[in-house]
Amino acid sequence: MRWKEPFLYRDRPIRWGTKKTGHGTLYAFEDPLLKGEEEEALLRKVEANILTMVEFEQVRRLAGVICLISDMDKEGIEMFDLYKGREDVEQAFDAMKNELESDKTYLRSEEAVRGYFMATFPAMRIYFKILKRLKEKGLSNKISVEEVLFELSKVTKIVEKSGREYFAKIPKRAKRMCSLFPEALPMG
Repeated sequence: MRWKEPFLYRDRPIRWGTKKTGHGTLYAFEDPLLKGEEEEALLRKVEANILTMVEFEQVRRLAGVICLISDMDKEGIEMFDLYKGREDVEQAFDAMKNELESDKTYLRSEEAVRGYFMATFPAMRIYFKILKRLKEKGLSNKISVEEVLFELSKVTKIVEKSGREYFAKIPKRAKRMCSLFPEALPMG
């Protein structure tokens, strides 16, 4: 496989290449950070006598490499973004289960469970609306939904007893996130 020019995906350099096969185009992506993590895990297995050094040397060639077969003809960054988009959906369900703790409700009545999931549904809608906006702006490969929510959580609205309302000093990165969602936070 011939490697092509790398691209940045969420500030991580990714090397990629393609190869035609009988089943479609093979896309290979190599992530140096993932490679390091996987090699470290493999070396821990060698240290624990689960793998031999010979087995380590055989397996380490594929460390950090993600391969996809597709019938689509796209540039590497587009294909990688599609793959990571699948990961975003998995993360959304993971967030629903873990962050929103929707996998354990401790509710006893059917109506209460329905109400609980009715509240979870708008949270999921917000998640996907943010993801859609990031994709529209071509930023989904640089910024995650979690980063947007984290930065926007730093925005504080102050309401004085007199009724006067204003925003506290907004950090620069949060201000950039706000510019992606002007309808959500009117800054005028």
